[in-house]
Amino acid sequence: MRYLLDTNVFIAAMKGTAAVRGRLGQISSSDIVLSPIVLGELECGVCKSSRPEANARRLKPGTVA
Repeated sequence: MRYLLDTNVFIAAMKGTAAVRGRLGQISSSDIVLSPIVLGELECGVCKSSRPEANARRLKPGTVA
């Protein structure tokens, strides 16, 4: 089964929200997908953040879980 994450869930995982990280930890990373819209929202947020370089590194594949 595939899981399409929305922006809020992805950000919660990046911030370390225990419930979200726990649930995502039960799912194979190959079953987690993002839509192009979510990716665009995340990239826009990175550009507007106070730490764009650090946040851009966090968006690289394999760095969330």
